[in-house]
Amino acid sequence: APFHDYECEKNKVIAAEIKENKSQREPLKEKIKNETDPAEQEKLQAELKEIPDLHKLRLRVDDVTPERLAGILQENGERIFIPSTEGQIFKIIEGRYNQGRTNSELFLSCFNEEPYSMDRINREPVSLDHPAITMLQFIQPQVIEEMIYNKDLAGNGLTARFMYVFPR
Repeated sequence: APFHDYECEKNKVIAAEIKENKSQREPLKEKIKNETDPAEQEKLQAELKEIPDLHKLRLRVDDVTPERLAGILQENGERIFIPSTEGQIFKIIEGRYNQGRTNSELFLSCFNEEPYSMDRINREPVSLDHPAITMLQFIQPQVIEEMIYNKDLAGNGLTARFMYVFPR
């Protein structure tokens, strides 16, 4: 688990810095939320933008929704690695957490490092300039078949953006 060990080591080093960062940012966020004067709110927003938003280092993810993945990309330099021996990310793209509706837009954008933005009612907006996802999936042929024959994923071109290797 070299990735995990490296993440843990780095996150121990930056933990105090992240805690200090949050202690500066959170009161400002609260002031912005409670401020009624638009001019004062704008001033506080500018002040908040001057304080970088620090997060734990994430090099890899496993079971993650596309919405949370967009946030993780934003927090980590717009790069992430998704390794798996089960192909669970494909089940998620196929709609595991989305009532069976495919959710592939972020993955399509990441293939060409195209800008991507997401706005949800109960989440902070996410704006990515050049997101990229590296995926390495060691999965059973049946999982690949299910994905390849998914009409939505084949129709939007997602399945054509992967290289498939079948060892003998």
